[in-house]
Amino acid sequence: MQTRKSMKVSMTAAALLLAGFAVQLGSTGVARAEDRNRYSASAICGTGYSVIDQHSKDGFYYTYLLYNSSNGNNCVVTLKQRDFGSRTYVQAHIRPAPGHYTSRTVDEDDYKYYAGPVYLHAPGRCVVWGGYVDVEHRRYGYNTPSDRGEHCG
Repeated sequence: MQTRKSMKVSMTAAALLLAGFAVQLGSTGVARAEDRNRYSASAICGTGYSVIDQHSKDGFYYTYLLYNSSNGNNCVVTLKQRDFGSRTYVQAHIRPAPGHYTSRTVDEDDYKYYAGPVYLHAPGRCVVWGGYVDVEHRRYGYNTPSDRGEHCG
């Protein structure tokens, strides 16, 4: 028989499990539960943006691509997953595809928590996007593998 205290703990655990499951669903348009950064990509990009893709190296970074269907803008944010509060290299970038490297919008510097947001108005176009972090003198990150881009349309 459960006591009132154990029922409360069980209900809290169930609620947290359910919330974590909802956050991990791809269609929710929010950051992943494993993302330990206190900032969220959706909040950084602003109202109306939903996550459409993300790449990560667990424990190092999460780079998110978000889209706002009401204005046709894409947004990229790279969130650190360690060394919070310490200034280390973080980068977020986006450009139209196909397109020249010089058309890239980038935010890079030694930041405490994240790089970005970087925006691109590209309704109906493919994008090349990604981000990087330096951790313990090594660079980790993601860049769209093809100049043709992805997330077209």
